[in-house]
Amino acid sequence: MFPAARAPSGGKLGVSFERIEGATYTPGSRVNTVEADAIVAAAIERMKTQPARSLGLVAMNTTQRDYIQGRFNQASDGDADVQTYLNAWQADGLDQFFIKNLETVQGDERDAILISATYGPDQNNGTVMQRFGPINGAHGHRRLNVLFTRARLETAVFASLTANAIRAEPGASAGLVAFKGFLAYAATGLLPSSAKTSGALESPFEAHVAKLLEEREFEVEPQVGVAGYRIDLGVKHPSFPHGYIAGVECDGATYHSAASARDRDRLRQEALERLGWTIIRMWSTDWFENPQGEVNRLIERLEEAARSATP
Repeated sequence: MFPAARAPSGGKLGVSFERIEGATYTPGSRVNTVEADAIVAAAIERMKTQPARSLGLVAMNTTQRDYIQGRFNQASDGDADVQTYLNAWQADGLDQFFIKNLETVQGDERDAILISATYGPDQNNGTVMQRFGPINGAHGHRRLNVLFTRARLETAVFASLTANAIRAEPGASAGLVAFKGFLAYAATGLLPSSAKTSGALESPFEAHVAKLLEEREFEVEPQVGVAGYRIDLGVKHPSFPHGYIAGVECDGATYHSAASARDRDRLRQEALERLGWTIIRMWSTDWFENPQGEVNRLIERLEEAARSATP
């Protein structure tokens, strides 16, 4: 991805994430009504303020698409500005306004694409059921790839769930992995160095640090990443639902005493920080000499990272 040479003029550019608080998904009806209302309101606002941009709306299933179409018809009825916009782009022919679902937005391209992520917390128990319709299918990742490349200028994602709510476990479909990754990118603007993997704790020191963090409501994943860029402990916090707030490196004095190792780790850390990671180093010698002081320092750094991680 290349940076834009100009600041936005006459509208937004790039990918954005709009978290719809309080919205829920009803598995029985396959509709997220609050999210649908939010995307309809955003579409009408763009028609009024950015009439020179073509626009398309996309939902993840046909039921949500139909609901959005109905709500748009109701909300735009009698609105002269919206009718002027629709008529102008209808006359254009190629770029007229549309509301489609994931499986039918093939070959379409617009200046701005607004996406309803559709799936979200169950209205009865608040859990996110791991059922994502066509996304989980054999060609789900291809359909998502088409959707995510339909916008010329702006993609806005409206969602009541975050990336952390999606359990892309080993063996998960490529579509599910792509959906989770794109939600994380839309919310944070950060691209991972590669597909995330996690492994087992590699030392008693790591296990001890991870246990203490988990006792303080942090979620810990060991060995995040791939060879060459693995992070000992990836740390998440409930206050930031979009990904990791920091990476903790548990270093032993013997291994890191060599100058070549220090130089290698410095360059590696710089690369990870450019990708958005906050890296916190814990030295085993310091930890064993002053465990309480090191615990307090680590918690303070993580709480600071959690506060600054909010998009």
